[in-house]
Amino acid sequence: SDFHALTSRQESDSWTFDVRSDDPQRTVRLSWSGPVNVLAHSRLIDTANGTEIKPVQDGVYDFVMKGNRRSFSWEFNARGSKK
Repeated sequence: SDFHALTSRQESDSWTFDVRSDDPQRTVRLSWSGPVNVLAHSRLIDTANGTEIKPVQDGVYDFVMKGNRRSFSWEFNARGSKK
């Protein structure tokens, strides 16, 4: 689990996190929930393949590890998505 708090004055933030597995072919599911206004201004990037996921409430992203470590970036921009 990964929790990243934002202060009420923050307009943007980004952070990276890794998923690790002892099985390089394991199927993994990321899931999230949170305030709708935060999710609406966020995006999740799978850095292995550049896939951009627009988070929705109680959303999920399934992927095959294809190695022992996979990196992701979560980006938040209160003024709208960066892309």
